[in-house]
Amino acid sequence: MSAPFQCGYLSDREEQLLVYLDQEPLSEALYSKLQAQGFRRSEDYVYRPHCEDCQACQSIRLPVSQFQISRSQKRVLKRLRDFRLKYKNLNNLSITLFLNVMLMKSIWEV
Repeated sequence: MSAPFQCGYLSDREEQLLVYLDQEPLSEALYSKLQAQGFRRSEDYVYRPHCEDCQACQSIRLPVSQFQISRSQKRVLKRLRDFRLKYKNLNNLSITLFLNVMLMKSIWEV
């Protein structure tokens, strides 16, 4: 369990992470089981939010190979084509949103 730190989503809260640690490489079967329990992966780290009295963070699995962008998503991306970000008082959510928008714009030509 990590030490509490400022939540990246809710500024008035702290979060903790439950981290999976093992000396052995993570097998595909074990990773699937951990995902089913809400664990996420970032590089070599496998973790899940573990916060008292809060369930705001929810993992969502999206099979990328089956994803089809909808017409409304295309419209949103088209509107964001000229999106600019000012680097002032950014929090983790702003940075995450910005990076996700840039990723979507690079994947789908809108």
